[in-house]
Amino acid sequence: MRLMMIVVDAELREEVEILLRKAGAHGYTEIGTAIGWGETGLRLGSGAFPATSSVLFSALDATAEAQVRIALAGFEQGDEHRVRAYAWPVEEVA
Repeated sequence: MRLMMIVVDAELREEVEILLRKAGAHGYTEIGTAIGWGETGLRLGSGAFPATSSVLFSALDATAEAQVRIALAGFEQGDEHRVRAYAWPVEEVA
């Protein structure tokens, strides 16, 4: 099992949720309105920098992870809308 963390423009989070369901994810946890700074600039949810991101976490089996990776590969929509995903091995402890 691997834990995937997906960072996406907040306005595109619903599309990623649909993508996760279609890929066979059994669930996800979302941290909405994430603020910060990265390749696309400042995302502070402020008047000067209104954009924000959403962060979604999902524990995926190998099949679902492969499907999510394939779906995310074609997800970026130009320079303004980006998605980044990271995965690492996890084990359930409780």
